[in-house]
Amino acid sequence: MSTDSVTWHGASGVEIDVNGKRVMVDPYMLPANVRAPHYICVTHNDHDHFDEPTIMGLTEQPGFERLILTRSCVEIDRLDSPAPGLSRNLSFVRDDQVTVMYPKYVRTPGDRHTGPTELELDEFRIEGIDSSERPEHYRLDPLSPPRWPEIAGPYVGHAEFPNLGYLITARSVGLTFYHPGDLHELFNAHRDLRGTVDVLFFPVPKFTGMEIAVVDMLRPRVVIPIHHRPDEPDFPIPLEVPEGFDPFPSDFEEFRDAKQVIMHGHWYGGDDRPLERMEELRPRFEALGASIEILRAGKPRPIASIGALHAS
Repeated sequence: MSTDSVTWHGASGVEIDVNGKRVMVDPYMLPANVRAPHYICVTHNDHDHFDEPTIMGLTEQPGFERLILTRSCVEIDRLDSPAPGLSRNLSFVRDDQVTVMYPKYVRTPGDRHTGPTELELDEFRIEGIDSSERPEHYRLDPLSPPRWPEIAGPYVGHAEFPNLGYLITARSVGLTFYHPGDLHELFNAHRDLRGTVDVLFFPVPKFTGMEIAVVDMLRPRVVIPIHHRPDEPDFPIPLEVPEGFDPFPSDFEEFRDAKQVIMHGHWYGGDDRPLERMEELRPRFEALGASIEILRAGKPRPIASIGALHAS
């Protein structure tokens, strides 16, 4: 009997287990009994996507082979993010186990990068896709005042620290999974993906107002909601922030303090009623050929049980 499965671990963390090989994207606060994947992909350096204690716990286990991430994750000290003094700068992972990846599918035509844009790793082919919430948006732009207090070092151009989504093809099952990271807008290169995505991991709050456009552009067969926080007693990521907490105060110094609370309290953005919104969208998605599959956090879903992936 096949053990191939897909798991949502809460926040944006997902795991694909195919033919005995496992890849995770953006693992965050996983329980100690979660076995390490062979490969870990990180979309960007925000705390709920790149959590060093989680990464350290996974990379120390037998079976781990490679950590694939963006340049912002290996140069956090330059970015003053997630907060000064909190990063270990990946000192716990061997250099030969780390790959800094760049987008193959770029937002701005003509962007070129010197590092790898795709990898062939046993069961998986992994391709990088440009995403949003780029670090330079948080840095000191000499032409405009900073919105976020990420002001360490000089301003950098948009191509230096690209955030990523990952297109992951599992060969033995012939399926392609797309994790877009914190994508906020579509761009022309997404047209090249239309009809090639079998499973789209769908960050509900990031796609607010563009849900139909995303599904229409990509035409996935299955949509799996992520980046939400369901009201479930066994949800694996606790929320530990004060009642009435404002994660985005306008005052510059207050934001630094809020950022510490965000990180230590495991806050991350989410829709007020994410699953209700997905149910509202279900008939419109189905009209575009996409089935919505709701996963319980931490509970593997056998790929064989997702009917839309096997329909003729």
